[in-house]
Amino acid sequence: VLGPYYEGTPTGTANVNNGGDGGGYFPTSSFQASLRTAEAFGRFSYDIDDNVQAYVNLIASESGNMADWSATTINPGKGRGNIFYTNNPYLPAAAQAALQAGNPGNTFMMTDFFDYIGDKTALETGDDFRTGAVDRNLSATGGLSGNLLNRYTWDLYYTHGESRQEVYTPNNENVEKFLAGEDAVIDPSSGKVVCHISLTAYASRFPGCVPINPFGAHSLTQEMFNWYTDRTSYVASNILDDVGGSITGDLFQLPAGAVRGALSAEARWQTLEVESAFDPAIFPDCTGLRLCTPSAALHDQPVLAPMTASNDVYEFAAEANVPILKDLPLIQSLSADLAGRYTDYSTSGVAETWKIGLDYHVNDTVRFRGTASVDIRAPNLYDLYAPLGIATAGFIDNLTGGNFNIIQRSSGNPNLTPEVAHTHTVGVVLTPDFLPGFTASVDYFRINMSNAITTINGSTSNIQNLCIASGGTSPYCSLVNRPFPYTNTTLANFPTSYSIESFNSAKVFTEGSDIELDYSFEMADLFSDVPGSVALRNMTSYQPHITTTAYPGASPTFTAMPKTRNTTFISYNLGSWGFNLQDTWFSGFTQVTAPGQVYV
Repeated sequence: VLGPYYEGTPTGTANVNNGGDGGGYFPTSSFQASLRTAEAFGRFSYDIDDNVQAYVNLIASESGNMADWSATTINPGKGRGNIFYTNNPYLPAAAQAALQAGNPGNTFMMTDFFDYIGDKTALETGDDFRTGAVDRNLSATGGLSGNLLNRYTWDLYYTHGESRQEVYTPNNENVEKFLAGEDAVIDPSSGKVVCHISLTAYASRFPGCVPINPFGAHSLTQEMFNWYTDRTSYVASNILDDVGGSITGDLFQLPAGAVRGALSAEARWQTLEVESAFDPAIFPDCTGLRLCTPSAALHDQPVLAPMTASNDVYEFAAEANVPILKDLPLIQSLSADLAGRYTDYSTSGVAETWKIGLDYHVNDTVRFRGTASVDIRAPNLYDLYAPLGIATAGFIDNLTGGNFNIIQRSSGNPNLTPEVAHTHTVGVVLTPDFLPGFTASVDYFRINMSNAITTINGSTSNIQNLCIASGGTSPYCSLVNRPFPYTNTTLANFPTSYSIESFNSAKVFTEGSDIELDYSFEMADLFSDVPGSVALRNMTSYQPHITTTAYPGASPTFTAMPKTRNTTFISYNLGSWGFNLQDTWFSGFTQVTAPGQVYV
């Protein structure tokens, strides 16, 4: 024990743990978050004539999420300054002597968490030092809909939407300034504590440098805190213009009935823009700094690089309902639903999807239905072009055996292609004659998704092993930057950086069933003098698992979620008045996310 604020045992380079305020509760943790929301909606419609209607929809919403934040943690895992000279003037003489004993390097390492500066001081002064995000969404849609030849219905629309998110950190640690301030010395001419760099030829790099005292409870002052923190922020905006139209109606007659068809077309233009005054690719400049980690990120909390990306999408779709049989023994009706869609993404290419469904009515009581479809989700602009983010993190290298802090990069992947899912459903609908107003249905679904987009971390042990086994030819090897080929297993080939990036490498499987019960009746059927009607509805969804395999050879992971969800609606309608009650229940669930895990 080195003193009232220091714990640890000096061995080689001494390790000192400053507990700060102590205890397990930190009043400036991000758990103290607040959320505010505001929404507005307006609709205007006008009947131009008996066959054409015009309409305009306006939507605006804003939400803000704010949380307290302790900006400073002196921690080697962060790649920031955690090394101090043993003659630091802020250290008591006894601590200096104890740290210097048997310590030829005259430096020591310390981990410290400042939970008492920044936000608490801001609350006392009335300033707002909380970190947060503000989301704003604006949308305007105008359109025309109508009837053509008393046979077809049609619609045309245009939408312009803007979604904007501002993320800000008012007290983001500037690592350069912290490194300059933590190297405190005595100025021989004045006898005052100053920054070491202020006494060198590089003093102009940090004018007004404030020496930092992180030793002891509440030793860090607001002036010190203000010196080494910056307000960082970025604004991400999505702009969407969407124009489309459709026409629906009966095409021609078959013996079993009319063939009904629909055609639709749509074009979308989208832009993603990130505005930021900070570049994550800028690293600390160690010129003149004695205690410096060149590979550390310049700011503690990630900042985004400015970027702009856009794409355009063109879609054409056709649908048809084809009656096949009607009014035969055990076949009241049999029809098929056919649909196909052609989509051209300027960023990820052409996608073709389709759906086939059968609807079989045995009689008025029993109906069977089923579908088979191929569905896609194309990567969005953020998936493709997410701006570069840089942080510092530890890397345990399976190739060389090294374990050091290096640069961690995260960004989008412009080579992503659409996710593809094969979906199958089958179900039965019952409407018994003996209980008018009652309907029950049970449907089973099964979904196999391939080419699913998942985030791959280059530091993951299994990913490293895949690269090592391939001799550097695996596509995942691009996530780790090394000075030499994989044949070099010496420490000289330790990575200089690694990436976190999305790949089309996952497979996802899920299945389950949906049960729905509906019953409606007039109150007069039960009590002749009671007006109004009642509608009861109960929906149960059972989904026992969602299993994901992130990449070939990876162990499957399970999504921790309730297997069963049940929602009940009760509605009582009396003329123009309605009263509604809704109750939703979730089952318990296991938290096991991988084979072999055991939770108690």
